[in-house]
Amino acid sequence: MQAKYIDFHTHKPSESDVLSIMNLRIWENPIKTLFSCGLHPVDIVEISLDKAFEMLREIVNSPHCVALGEAGIDKRISASVELQQKVFEQQLMLADEANLPVIIHNVRSLTEILNSLKKTGFSNPFIFHGFTGKAETARQILKAGGYLSFGKSILNHQATRETFANVAADRFFLETDEADCSIYEIYSEAASLRKINLNELRGIVFENFVGAVTRY
Repeated sequence: MQAKYIDFHTHKPSESDVLSIMNLRIWENPIKTLFSCGLHPVDIVEISLDKAFEMLREIVNSPHCVALGEAGIDKRISASVELQQKVFEQQLMLADEANLPVIIHNVRSLTEILNSLKKTGFSNPFIFHGFTGKAETARQILKAGGYLSFGKSILNHQATRETFANVAADRFFLETDEADCSIYEIYSEAASLRKINLNELRGIVFENFVGAVTRY
């Protein structure tokens, strides 16, 4: 049997032959298909943090919640890096308690995120989603034990295409996020960049998925 397509991080309903992790905001109702939920950096100034963590603790106990996230640090927004880092570390500890991987949102904050992962002793898989960085950034994440999830940027961003073509086979995922393209387009280009066929690519991503997502 052929492995399904995996859309590791999306905000859109999936096709019937695609196994997707739907990302939910913390105030959205849990769904009965696979989903992730976390306190996104842009939300931390809009909600009581005590209430947010009370809600999140309940949500991560859903059997359909297979990852915590997006969680991370974003230097483009108004919330201080110190506050974002504190909230991120609290979520890392919650994910460890719940035995969940973390889907990481990173904007110009690699050093702070890696420091938080080390500081908290986070022991579950962590995945930098929407990766668009160069090879050196990828190397730092992989050296720390992380995964990279690639999306639309592999279609047209040369540095990302080069990074993806050379990343270790057991350390990547593919995703649509909020892009106006399908996961099939991303898989097709990914297979071309890796110089493998679609069946082989689907098998690689599926094995990575099973290894990282313990509740599947």
